[in-house]
This record gives sequence, structure tokens and C-alpha cells, in this order.
Amino acid sequence: MKTPTSATSLLRQLVLSPQRSILESLIPGATNMATFAQQLLKGKGTTFTYLVYLIGILTATKPVAINMTCWLQKYFTSTVHIQSSNETYDMLASWITSRGLENAARSFLAKEGPGYYNEKISVTCLGRSSVILKDLLKECQEEYLSHIENSTTIFGHSGAQWKKEKAKRTRPLSTVILRENEKNSLIQDMKDFLEPQTRSWYSEHSIPYRRGYLLHGPPGTGKSSFSFSIAGELGMNIYVVSIPSVDDESLKTLFEELPDTCVVLLEDIDAVGSVYCRELERPNNDLEPGKEKKGVTLSGLLNVLDGVASQEDRVLIMTTNHIDKLDPALIRPGRVDKKVKFQLADREVTMQIYKFIFGQPTEQSSKKTSHAKDDPSIERQAIEFARRVPEEQLSPAQIISYLLQHRHMPRAALTNVGKWVEALRAESDQHRNFLE
Repeated sequence: MKTPTSATSLLRQLVLSPQRSILESLIPGATNMATFAQQLLKGKGTTFTYLVYLIGILTATKPVAINMTCWLQKYFTSTVHIQSSNETYDMLASWITSRGLENAARSFLAKEGPGYYNEKISVTCLGRSSVILKDLLKECQEEYLSHIENSTTIFGHSGAQWKKEKAKRTRPLSTVILRENEKNSLIQDMKDFLEPQTRSWYSEHSIPYRRGYLLHGPPGTGKSSFSFSIAGELGMNIYVVSIPSVDDESLKTLFEELPDTCVVLLEDIDAVGSVYCRELERPNNDLEPGKEKKGVTLSGLLNVLDGVASQEDRVLIMTTNHIDKLDPALIRPGRVDKKVKFQLADREVTMQIYKFIFGQPTEQSSKKTSHAKDDPSIERQAIEFARRVPEEQLSPAQIISYLLQHRHMPRAALTNVGKWVEALRAESDQHRNFLE
């Protein structure tokens, strides 16, 4: 048999040889491709045919290239996949952002369920060893922890999924305006609960290791501010749930996904069981016929707090503006171990606020902060200011809001306080008349 000496003779032999039927059975269309290639090699093809042939070659080789890439990744690279629900995701994302590598990161958005999206970052390096990836994640962790030092990480939720909202600099408890005896008692109770000896005692006596607190009082009295501050004081992250925005199933899922040690803040606990009723009472509610807007039921919440979905090793704080609306079963001992009333500002609290706003702050540390240095003039002004503000009629938030308007003019704040109080009373009377 004569040995082919050129590509053209080889293709001619493929087309004309008896073995073409075997080749055709192995690769459908191979005969036509060989004939087409033979014509191109003879220079009989047009620009269009050359283009078609090129596209055909790329199409035919694409699966081979994909398989080769997968093979190389499988046997010659190492990869780590990090979900956004993992705190490592925040560490890596912060590292990437600090170096301006946002566009270089490989990430994709994956839909996990109705209305929920979860992003995943994949990092790949050459080599079968994972040491490089571990070193990278360790570097990300160390850098991230240094950035959030003296900060409190706040987690909110989207439906039934926790979502990191922000890391706020820890607010010293001394900046939370509350009667000192009440504040110190509450702080000490929480610290005693978190002591290792306390944990051992609970375990030895087979008692669930958890503790609940109820902060109640009018709006603007500092319930939420205290909760964020105590989380920072205890060195724990805080997970915030707004009761009107969840139902039984999503609340159960959120509690199941809580970390081992954290502060859980349930806001507006008096909304339990009332969301559906409020929606029906709205004159223009947009609920479709036959559909109900479900909220958290009392049984659903109780099941989460101490039933099958309950979780130990956490500090639970509930807040309400209306303690009289709460079911006794919700706040009985065992579910709520300590109740603290946040009251409207009395003379002592009003003086604290004035000195806090106008006093010269001392050097601060993460553990201890003083409101102000001893300043006789500020002390006298604080006493006079508190004398002119009616006791237990205004919230600390209202007083702070007024003083902030005069934060650089303490004497103006003292001079105009009477007019401000009269304006508030007139506004209150107008609102009362409107309701009547």
C-alpha cells in the first residue's frame, strides 16, 4: 500500500477507502467533513466556507476543551466554596474589598428558594495542597477581627434567613441613660449568667442554659439602645428579630440557625398574634380574597422559646411598649427571668442627659467611660435644666433631641427650655383633641 505523502492524499484515502463506513459509524458525518476539508485544501472554498469550517472545528473541539479544563481543575487545583451565610464570607469579602479586587473575584448568585438569594465565593489555586487557601483564610480572619475590634456585629433577617447588617462601634454602657442602680443590677445579672461556673451549675442540675429578659416602657426610653450596648459589653453579636415581620415558620427557622453564643433581641413582642387582626382592620388592605396575612402566634413563639425549637446558650431580650398587652404565659418565670421597666425621664435622668451632652468627655476605653469631667458650671446648669423639665412626662429621646439642637450652646438650651416644654404641651393637647 502506498503511504500518503500529503494531507490531501490522506483525506482522499479516508473518503474513498472501504473503511469509511466504519469511520462514519464511529463519527457521524466524518465522511462529509473529510470531503469538505479536501476541497478546502485544494483551494476551492470561499470565504464563507472557510468560516463555516472554522466554526465547525470550534464546535467539535469545545467538549474536549471543557473536559480538559474540568480534568485540570480536578487533579491540579484546590478550591474552597464559601456561602454568604458563613461568617468567613464576610472576612473574605472584606479582604477582597480592601485590596480593590472586587472585579477579580469569581462569584455567582444562586436562588435558594422563593425570594431568597445566597451568594457564594469560590477561590481556586494551583496545586493539590490546601495550605495556600488555609493561609489566605487565616490572613482574612486576622485582618477582619482587627477591623471589628471593639465593635458589635448586628444581624437582621430577610424572611427566614439571617443577614449581616453592619458592625457598629461598641457603645459604652455609660452612654445609655438609665438609673444607675437598675442598669448595674441588670448588667451584673447577665454577666453572672455567662460565667463558666454558672454554665456548669445549670448542666449539673439538668436545667436548660438560657435566660430571658423583658425590657418594657414607653417609646424612646432606651430599650433597644441598651440591648445593643449590653451585647458589646458582653462581647457577643446581636441578632434582631422584628416580630411583626415574621411568621411561626420563619421564626422557628431563624432560631434554629442561631450560633452557639449570642444575644437575641425580639422587638415589639406585643405584636404576637395581632398582625392578622390589624391587617383586617385596615380600611384599604390589599389582601386577596381567601388569603390571610399570617404573623407569629402565641403558641408558635412559646414553642420557639422553650419547646422543640428552643436553643440553649443564648441571652434573650424582649422589648415592648405595652406590657399590659402581653399574655401571662409569655412572661412567666422560666421564659422571662427578669423584667426591667424603662421609665420616662425623672430629675436624675434629665441631669445625666444634660451633663452627657455638654460635659467634656474623658478618655474612653472599651470597658469604662465617664460622662464628663467635674465642671461646676455644667453641674449647676444641669440642676437648673432638670428643674425646668417636668418629671416623668418626656422620654430621654425627646430631651436628647432638644439638646442636640443646642449642642454648642448650653446656655441657649437652658434659656429656651421653657418655650420648648410649652410647645410640646400644646402639641400634645392638639393631638388629644384630635383623637376625641
